[in-house]
Amino acid sequence: MADIEVTVHMYNINYDRRSELLEKCRPLEEYAWFIDRVRMCGEVGIEEAVGKAIDDMPEDFEIRPFLLAHRAEVIGMMFMDYNEEETMRLVRKEAEEDGRALGMAQGIEQGIEQGEARGCNDTIKAIKLLNSGVNSLKALIKEGIPESIAQNVLNQFYTE
Repeated sequence: MADIEVTVHMYNINYDRRSELLEKCRPLEEYAWFIDRVRMCGEVGIEEAVGKAIDDMPEDFEIRPFLLAHRAEVIGMMFMDYNEEETMRLVRKEAEEDGRALGMAQGIEQGIEQGEARGCNDTIKAIKLLNSGVNSLKALIKEGIPESIAQNVLNQFYTE
């Protein structure tokens, strides 16, 4: 098996960009117009937006007969594309949340290490106990945390 090296160029073909490529390829320009219309009507739902964009398409557009003849397929494909966009948005959101949680955990761990290095052992111990489920002043004091430190940590970090 042989490898192949490829160079890829990406072009923005959004209708509002008015690129040279769109000017030279009428069907592509018409398609960009169509997608722009679907996006503008997107609040009403993808099926209705696609149908409206097809209906509003100027009579002289070369792609109009094809879109009219294959309306159901076009709607189905656009629906899949929009679902993919939504899926990707949700995946990004989940990844961001995971990243924040990991960052928080790392930040807490680093804060504990720095606190221990500075001699804040009672406060660090109280925070560790809170993280493990100990959540009352009485329980923290029972674990050897001075009452003033226990109260301060509870006030800052624990809300019921």
